[in-house]
Order: sequence, then structure tokens, then C-alpha cells
Amino acid sequence: MRGFNFTLLLGMLFSSAIATAHNYHVSITQMDYNTKNNTFEIAIKVFADDLESAIQEQGIDNFKLDIENQEDTLVKSYFKRKFQVKYNGETIPLNWVGKELENEIIWCYFELEGIDEVNKLELLNTTLLELNNDQVNKVNITVKEFQKSLVFKKGSPFQGIAI
Repeated sequence: MRGFNFTLLLGMLFSSAIATAHNYHVSITQMDYNTKNNTFEIAIKVFADDLESAIQEQGIDNFKLDIENQEDTLVKSYFKRKFQVKYNGETIPLNWVGKELENEIIWCYFELEGIDEVNKLELLNTTLLELNNDQVNKVNITVKEFQKSLVFKKGSPFQGIAI
């Protein structure tokens, strides 16, 4: 319940930031294990302007999320470098599912396939850490009845979890 309240608070903060520029830097990732397909369904929520800035810093001048022909490839490529999951010592490739742009927020959806029995994961989350020293990346993981939240920031971009 405590994790849920924290997530709810972060969600409210995200929502209030739509009306004004944000003074805090946070991403929220939800990882849900689908027992029927043996996959993780992943939703990553970030501020759209921060993601645009991060991609522009990679040398893509004037990148905007509303330009269809470049956005999916560049966004997918960015997250494949910045968000990684290791299972049984191997990095599992992120499969792009899609995205939704809601005002100032972008949701990016991925799937991890081929995860038969989840007992240990290693995660790397350096999303937007190159932009802001105060960036915090929260990852909520749900596997059946198990729930755990991890927090990633500069100095701690890598964490393991036993389930």
C-alpha cells in the first residue's frame, strides 16, 4: 500500500506539471509480468520535453516528438541504450510496442519476451541521467503477487532484484 501511495503521489505531481514547466525530473516505469505469454509488459512515462532534449543532445538537431517519420526509431533506440534488463546473465532485447503522447507526457511501451521463470533480474536505468543531476527513475515491478519498486539515479543506475 505504501508503494501505491508513493506512485499515486508521483502521478499527481506528473499531472500538475502539465500546466507549468516542471522543476523536478522523474520517470516512472511499470514492468508487469504476463504469465500467459512469459513476457514483461513495460510502460515508461517521461516528460516529452526532457526526452526531446536527450535525443537532441545525441546530435539530432530540432528533434520533436510530433514528427512521425523520425520519432519511433529515435525514441526506440534511446530507450534500448538507457533501459536494459538482464535475465540469466543475458540482456533481453526490448521489443517496441508503441507510444502515446499526452500533452507534456510521453508513454513508451515495450515488451520483453522469453522469460520463463522469473527469480532474478538485473536492471540498468540511465534514462535522462545525462540531462539532470536530480533525475530520479522509479521502476515498479509486478510478478504475480510480488511487487517491488526500485529507484535509479546518478551514482546508482544499476540494480538487481530477487523475486
